[in-house]
Amino acid sequence: MRVHVTWEFETQDVDKLMAKEMKYQELIKKDPDKYPKNVVQVHIVDRNKAVTIWDVENQEQIANKIIYMMPEARATIVPIIEASDFMKLYMQSKK
Repeated sequence: MRVHVTWEFETQDVDKLMAKEMKYQELIKKDPDKYPKNVVQVHIVDRNKAVTIWDVENQEQIANKIIYMMPEARATIVPIIEASDFMKLYMQSKK
């Protein structure tokens, strides 16, 4: 399943978050199945927001990443449904 992630953080925490992200890159090399996989690299969209898209296999991967980034960053996660899948399900629901 793919999810859209919006991270929010305080600008004074940017140095801490950058250090955490560098350590995180090492963690995922050691245990890649524990965390979500980036489909889209993180993009900064405001002075205190970032967005990305993850591919996740289970909710534990999401929880592990959120816990790791706490307390400096807060995540809002929205599932992504491919349009073709949605249209197929929608058409089936009309029968």
